[in-house]
Amino acid sequence: MTRHRRGPSTHVLVAGTEHDLRVLRTLVAALPADAFGQILLETPLAAGMPALVAPERVSVQWLPRPEGAIAGARLAESLAGWAREWLVDGDRDLLDCHHLFIGAAGLRPVQIVREVLFVDTCPHVESLGDIAVTLPAPGALPG
Repeated sequence: MTRHRRGPSTHVLVAGTEHDLRVLRTLVAALPADAFGQILLETPLAAGMPALVAPERVSVQWLPRPEGAIAGARLAESLAGWAREWLVDGDRDLLDCHHLFIGAAGLRPVQIVREVLFVDTCPHVESLGDIAVTLPAPGALPG
């Protein structure tokens, strides 16, 4: 029996804050049922955990932000941790299989992490704000 190695699948990372929730929900609804990846969502602790339906292989991690904390700091920390785990230096095939959608526009901690860890490393990084008006039909995004 001959085994064929499957190429890497697209790994989706969607990250944002409560201000990105509307576009984030629309984006997640557009993911195919077989998509895999993570959603990182920072929201105020007082707001509670918003309901978010995602494909079975896409985990949702809620990042509660205590009152008075710097907005975007928990999200930036989680993005840095994600990069350490998933972006492997020198493996171009692996780097090409990630598709990142990062929100939190204007939040300095997230902007720094995005610029330092993702823009030059991962070729498929999009802003949630930029895609808000061009989202495809449900199930049309790579998975």
